[in-house]
Amino acid sequence: MSVSPSYKRDFFSGKRLWSVIRDEILKHYLPPYLRKVQKLNRGIIIVDGFAGQGVFDDGSLGAPLIICDIVKEFVGNNTKIILVNKDKRHHQTLNSVLSERCQDFNIIYP
Repeated sequence: MSVSPSYKRDFFSGKRLWSVIRDEILKHYLPPYLRKVQKLNRGIIIVDGFAGQGVFDDGSLGAPLIICDIVKEFVGNNTKIILVNKDKRHHQTLNSVLSERCQDFNIIYP
């Protein structure tokens, strides 16, 4: 099944319900999880295999920025965040957004 070009083009115009649900799960799950695993005194790696551009056209934050904010608040620099994009344009937008907001972290752009 292929995705229509208009759907791809409009995907980041605003958050859809599944993105809202995913982001709420991240906001509720990551803080206690990170607090717990940081007690192991090892590095933490978080992978987002479908990172997208990091922000929607309406200004709402995408998962990469939500993850970055949570990591900053709860664990700091002992964390690698790996963000993967198939679409080069999404990757370029994400890189720009993250360079302004999450420059203190070891973030990898495959």
